[in-house]
Amino acid sequence: MRDWENEFPAAAAIDLHLMEWTLDKVRFYKSQLMTSDGQEKSRGVCRQYDVSISFLSGDCLMQAPSWKSTGKLRTDLQSDYLRSAVLALPWASVS
Repeated sequence: MRDWENEFPAAAAIDLHLMEWTLDKVRFYKSQLMTSDGQEKSRGVCRQYDVSISFLSGDCLMQAPSWKSTGKLRTDLQSDYLRSAVLALPWASVS
């Protein structure tokens, strides 16, 4: 079990049903939010433990600001972050 998965039973144990996820630059493209399989796995864990992920903290935006990049790298970083925020978070809510 990955570390992020351990947070769900711990949250359920203390009757916590709302979570925030953080996207870091170091593992940005390995985040469960960035792949269809990871999103499906996350959806299942949310349902299993009745947890809603309603907030996304974009630490990656401070760690590697897209506005300091240029060209394709800049647009890729911006669109990838928006894709994770817009497409990944709405499914996470189970309420």
